[in-house]
Amino acid sequence: MATELSYTAIQTDNITRFNEVLGAYLGSRADVGERLTSLLAEEPQMPMAVCLQGYLLKLAAHPKFAASLQKFVAQAQNISASGQCNDRERQHIQALTAWAYGHEEQALTILEDLLSSNPSDMCALRVAHYLHFYQGVGANMLASTRRVSSFWQEGDDHFGYYLGMHAFGLEESGDLVAAEQVGRTAAEINPADLWAVHAVDHALYTQGDHQAGIRWLRQHESAWVGTNNFRYHLYWHLALHHLKVGEHSVSLGIYDAQLASSISDDFYLDMCNNAALLWRLEYRGVDVGDRWQALVEIAEGHTRDQELVFASLHYLLPLARLHSPKLVDMRANFSVWSKGRTDQARVSQLVGEPLATTVANQNPQADWQKSLHTVGGSHAQRELFSELT
Repeated sequence: MATELSYTAIQTDNITRFNEVLGAYLGSRADVGERLTSLLAEEPQMPMAVCLQGYLLKLAAHPKFAASLQKFVAQAQNISASGQCNDRERQHIQALTAWAYGHEEQALTILEDLLSSNPSDMCALRVAHYLHFYQGVGANMLASTRRVSSFWQEGDDHFGYYLGMHAFGLEESGDLVAAEQVGRTAAEINPADLWAVHAVDHALYTQGDHQAGIRWLRQHESAWVGTNNFRYHLYWHLALHHLKVGEHSVSLGIYDAQLASSISDDFYLDMCNNAALLWRLEYRGVDVGDRWQALVEIAEGHTRDQELVFASLHYLLPLARLHSPKLVDMRANFSVWSKGRTDQARVSQLVGEPLATTVANQNPQADWQKSLHTVGGSHAQRELFSELT
């Protein structure tokens, strides 16, 4: 299924290019940004290209992209006002606008409504998948892909990516056997689908089959060439498997060989990987030397972020571990953030601020555990915060 676009002035080959860019995004390709920039240079009024650029800026969860994001939101709204889009594209613009202003729940409602009439819209499905992921309710991820299941079949464009998403929803909902089966099918269709590989590995990790997880990731490692930073998250999973079977030196070796250098890219998921792995290693008595220092240097630049609570909690870890003076600033930021009106501000109030207090050892008994799922992320990622107590 190819994404349908309404703007008649758009060249047919550029519509094809958009679907190729979307495929590059789904495949975690490192050049997706370059591809999209090139397309927008030729088709600056293509509604879906503008929306996808806005979505990618939000996905980065970095305040340095705030000005660029607002530019693309304004551009999308101007396209909508000019009448150069159809209803589906207009809903994308509404969803992007809601998300840009911190209203994830509203954006999700718009996207799910869009999918009810356009179930083959992979862009909407994938963005909704991400938003469900950071609400931390696996059942909602599964319901989202399940609602459109009858409209997807083998041979459709991006069908393998659909299966990979469905597999991850199954895993986060606790149906591990089905998740593994569906994920393996998705990976057979497209071995370069990192999300499908990720879904299977989650199922193996949760079942405690760590040797199978190691084999699975190593089997697919060659396909990670040319992909973006998400490959480091898969190496993080590989390190976790080795950690679980007591191979601490192997886990630390993966950190040094694959993860340590990633932090210079200043992408939040790299901080999540690195901080969580170092913390878990030390929890098990492993001497990690001065490896925390590089993380602190990055984290000190994020003490005022109000993008994603999940990310900020991981920036907090190295600051707390090395008792950085900036820890005070970050805790104060959670307090200010908690008084805001965005959806993430509410998460900060429920979990961010009290968990930051726990990490800083000021109030270990703070009542945040019952709301922990609201920070989002996977069960495997949130496992860290349970260990912190």
